[in-house]
Amino acid sequence: GVFISDGVPGPAEEGTAGSITFTVTLSQVMAAPVSVDYASANSSAIAGSDYGAVSGSLLFAAGETTKDITVSVLDDGLFESTEAFVMGISNAILDPGGANSVLVITDSTGVGTITDDDIGVSIGNGVPSVATEGTDPSITFTVSLSQAAGSEVTVDYTTANGSAVAGADYVAVSGTVSFAAGETSKTATVQLLDNTVFENPEWLQVQLSNAILDPGGANDSLVISDATGTATIVDDDIGIFISNGVPSAAIEGTDASVTFTVSLSAAETV
Repeated sequence: GVFISDGVPGPAEEGTAGSITFTVTLSQVMAAPVSVDYASANSSAIAGSDYGAVSGSLLFAAGETTKDITVSVLDDGLFESTEAFVMGISNAILDPGGANSVLVITDSTGVGTITDDDIGVSIGNGVPSVATEGTDPSITFTVSLSQAAGSEVTVDYTTANGSAVAGADYVAVSGTVSFAAGETSKTATVQLLDNTVFENPEWLQVQLSNAILDPGGANDSLVISDATGTATIVDDDIGIFISNGVPSAAIEGTDASVTFTVSLSAAETV
């Protein structure tokens, strides 16, 4: 039988590992040559962007049992999750041009895995994710790097209104977080305001932009993989409201009265 291994190294780091090698093996020594076709195919990794596509035929001389296929790994400069491509073998022939016997392929597919060496920047949702006005003084958002950098990284941030409004529900803030070499986590804090107006739950965002590796030096732009963090503010104020009448359509002479219910949004404690 004929089979192919998964790629080595597995996984290969983009920008560090120059190539991935697949080994095609014959399960026993043959007395005549053997040819095997091969071709790479995309999975989550894309040929021309993440790896160099290859195809062709391997020719085993009589007595040989292994042959290698080498695929180049490309550094695309984009922050990505771990990706994979496949190497398929087909058409295994013993003594091509002679007996031309077809051999059984017991494993026709090898998988090559590529991890990213690029640094991604992201922001999480606020903590607490649901803050109570008048109880929680602030909401904290965490800005993260996917891996430590060898030099300083700066990232700009700013608040943005959702249904919550800066100056009424929270204090607008903007600025720059700076990661020293080796650091992977920084926070941005948004102060909440208690406006004494009863409101439904509202939300706000903190947005990232302009992520720079080694500002003032190489000044390389980094990919922001998640640019927006969100948090919700609920009200501690007591709202008063009245329901529609019950029954909603009273019949004169049958219904003696119509009842309206006045409610508080929360129990009063004093």
